[in-house]
Amino acid sequence: MVIEKHISNFHATYDELTREVLLAMNSFVAERLQEWFAHLDGEPEAAASIGELQGGQNFSQWFAMQGRSPQPGAPKLEWPSENEKRLGMQLLMFRSMARGDINAGMLGKMYIPGSGRNINDNSRAFIDQVFRPMSRELIRYLRRIGEAKAEEAVPAADRVVSLDHNSKTYTDALDAADEVETALKEANDFTDSEEKEQRIAEVSAVRRLLIAIRVRVEPIIAILKPLAEQARTKLKDTIVGMAVSKFLALLGALISYIWSAL
Repeated sequence: MVIEKHISNFHATYDELTREVLLAMNSFVAERLQEWFAHLDGEPEAAASIGELQGGQNFSQWFAMQGRSPQPGAPKLEWPSENEKRLGMQLLMFRSMARGDINAGMLGKMYIPGSGRNINDNSRAFIDQVFRPMSRELIRYLRRIGEAKAEEAVPAADRVVSLDHNSKTYTDALDAADEVETALKEANDFTDSEEKEQRIAEVSAVRRLLIAIRVRVEPIIAILKPLAEQARTKLKDTIVGMAVSKFLALLGALISYIWSAL
């Protein structure tokens, strides 16, 4: 199904970009981290979960207190004791590194004893000892969140659901519907002009249904099924197909039953 492929592609790209960070020389770490975060921030569900992890934490204040422990020996980074807060603080630290505010090589030299004789060795040691386990913990966390949401009770197809018009998930879904309509209007992938007009009208109809506070799920599924099937087959890898896949993923985040029904 479209949503399953979307999730699979997200994890595959995550793994690839994580490897790129792990292999980067010190001068390229910030750039590789920017690409890594861009991927996470571009996935609405992942971005929302990461926002919750980072919320309410003051990285600048925390970082200013590091290295001040009176304990003998090499200084250590004093992470928050709670797992999710620690993960959120680590994410904030690597965001700071992606901006170029802090440097992996310098942190490796300070916090990873015996890490190496040059800045690239120090950088790789820090990335290996801090970023690698953090990235593994993050993807496990995102998978747990995704599985928990999938296990939540979902409405039957003929149920009426309420929509939060003030949520980002809602506005993202409507914006994606607009993108599909635009892509369809500009597409040359339909030899049958009447079929093309039909698909445009169907997306427009779904968008109008979503304007209501309460919507019935079954009509939305019935209207979108033909377009969803075409996105998986003859429109695959086209501009229209990619726009439809994005719309269905965001619509699935808004109305969870649709994920498994289309």
